[in-house]
Amino acid sequence: MGMRCLELVLLLWVPGLLQAQGPQPCSTPSLDAGFLLPVQESYPHGTKISYSCNDGYKAEGRGWWGTSTCFNGLWFGIPVCISKCFLYPLKRFSSNTFITLVRFLIFLCFFEMETGTFDILLKRLMCLIFFFTVYPPTCHEPPRISNAAIINQDFQDVFTQDTEVVYQCKDGYTTKEGATKKSVFCRAGVWTDVPTCGRWRTFRHIQNLLIFCFFKVPAASACVLDLQRLDIGATSQISIKDGETKEIDCTLWQDYSMFARCSNGRIEATKCE
Repeated sequence: MGMRCLELVLLLWVPGLLQAQGPQPCSTPSLDAGFLLPVQESYPHGTKISYSCNDGYKAEGRGWWGTSTCFNGLWFGIPVCISKCFLYPLKRFSSNTFITLVRFLIFLCFFEMETGTFDILLKRLMCLIFFFTVYPPTCHEPPRISNAAIINQDFQDVFTQDTEVVYQCKDGYTTKEGATKKSVFCRAGVWTDVPTCGRWRTFRHIQNLLIFCFFKVPAASACVLDLQRLDIGATSQISIKDGETKEIDCTLWQDYSMFARCSNGRIEATKCE
């Protein structure tokens, strides 16, 4: 409470200074057991940053992530991660409360159908439709994932239907698709397609390198003609590259020649013609 009063006094007092010397930037705040997004050497006046706490820690008075705003060189909502051991347990509704309610209403519908009281059944169905229209299912806080923070929403216990939250991976990490950010939405009480942040690009590069090393096809060797078995005039060794065809003069018949081709290390030759 005293901290809140101090912030209020500063908010009322600082504007006078702003008119005199202009807004001042904020330096990078120190944060133990967590990380900041985005990471910069300084932040202009009015900049809002997000931070996430490591496993076993929570933002003071918030959930697993928090936000801070730079106001004329001062941070309001100073980033702090504290051990969960120092937090009082909070009572909250189970995430299955909505599903339990639906099952109970379905049971009532079948019960009314079996007893034949269709007028009561109709009333209950109208109430059910009204309930889902006026009170759509909500979501609890988005799931915590390692190496990421939520950058577009302040922490709260309950989020309404169709709320969008944006996860951003910390520097050096990406989603499996190679992106640094990903949006998820609250739909029917569940967060859609929550991402995972890791060093996927580095892993893919190493994986491709290993595949290249282990599965690279060796080049075929060249062929060498056996001069003793061929009736040709050459006295020095004849080498033919793989896939190459050479014309070679014959010895016994003038103006005759033969063709030799190297294929996968083997010689294919014609007769002297």
